[in-house]
Amino acid sequence: MNAQEPYSFEPIGYLKSCFQARNGTPRQAGLAPSAKATLTLTSSHLNNPAFSLEGLEGFSHVWLIFVFHLDRHAQDSLGEEKARGTVKSKIAPPRLAGEKLGLFATRSPHRPVPIGLSLVKLESIEGETLTFEGVDLVSGTPVLDVKPYIPTWDEPTRLQADYEEHRPKVLLPDWAQTPSIYEHGLEVAVSAKAAQALETTLADERLTGTLLPTSEAFLSVLAQLLAAEPRSRYRRDICSDRLYFVELDGLHVTVWFDGEPGQEVAEVLRIKPVEVKQ
Repeated sequence: MNAQEPYSFEPIGYLKSCFQARNGTPRQAGLAPSAKATLTLTSSHLNNPAFSLEGLEGFSHVWLIFVFHLDRHAQDSLGEEKARGTVKSKIAPPRLAGEKLGLFATRSPHRPVPIGLSLVKLESIEGETLTFEGVDLVSGTPVLDVKPYIPTWDEPTRLQADYEEHRPKVLLPDWAQTPSIYEHGLEVAVSAKAAQALETTLADERLTGTLLPTSEAFLSVLAQLLAAEPRSRYRRDICSDRLYFVELDGLHVTVWFDGEPGQEVAEVLRIKPVEVKQ
């Protein structure tokens, strides 16, 4: 897929809200705690919508990911054609008395990709219909996803305070307890041909956008990647073909694994730019 191509998603359902128009709808979720809305799952990608909600009843709040469908840019995005035009890069939030901020420092609905996020109370679930309270959305809002709200992870100050207070011990089953992922003693070597190819490639001015611009930086990350054993157990223990291929920072690397377990050598045989498919 071309990185410049747009994505096309089908909403999982459309909200039925007590708010019928943008005018008068709360600016943020929770400002009107009693404001209700329902969502009935209609996605054709769910083979059993009701089953997809099992377990969600145990959460009091959920995140709604939705489309600002009444926004002009959202309207222009309907259909197969890309939306044209631009959106304002600086916004004057209501609480700043005219002072402007960058768009992404605000919650303005007028965005290049008009997607919103609201934290609402989950009142009930009946079959494939969810009822919410504290909504800030109008009827007809396309909902893209529902995710449970988990304060332990979703509230940064609580997460930090909890960690500082308890510094919880990490528990692992016996099979996962190992001093280091590098303990198998894999040695990483780079052939002279591969090293020279790397230097030549990095010196090519046509190689742009690299995050590892020097051979030292590239080989350091490559060595860490290989020493941490990226191969699946099948490739490691069963597959007779010991060649392994990896793409790193725009370069294609060919590696040969050899030796007995605990004494293996990963030799980098070839490094070349990744071929761009036309």
